Amino acid sequence: MNLIGEYNHNVDKKKRVFVPAEFRIGKNWVITAGLEKCLFLFPENEWKKVTEKIMSMPLAKKDARGFSRFLLSRAKKINTDSQGRILIPERLISFSSITSSCTFIGMVNRIELWNPDEWEKYSKKCEDSYSDLAENMTEIDF
Repeated sequence: MNLIGEYNHNVDKKKRVFVPAEFRIGKNWVITAGLEKCLFLFPENEWKKVTEKIMSMPLAKKDARGFSRFLLSRAKKINTDSQGRILIPERLISFSSITSSCTFIGMVNRIELWNPDEWEKYSKKCEDSYSDLAENMTEIDF
């Protein structure tokens, strides 16, 4: 799987948005609340891996229970329509503050959907500290 890149699309009045052509790898998806107020959009096979990891989290840990409850309670199976659009559930529209447009960010195995203004603010913050972020990433060495 190689979901990468950044794309902007309009959201219609029915809360439908075109999935970028580069990201149309199948019809079956799971959408849920992400982090930093974005939404996560997983291909169905990748969602299965996420749920397996969640099931292995320690039930006795309060944070694990809270995280899994929130992520799973917001999750919804969705399909692309014949035109390549998805319908963003109202609850997730509210969570992410997505209105008339949406920024899609490819994250290799998932897609993030952002309110474009929020993405710009977040992206600028990361851009300003990119070297520092890289310095602290001990798992990655180019």
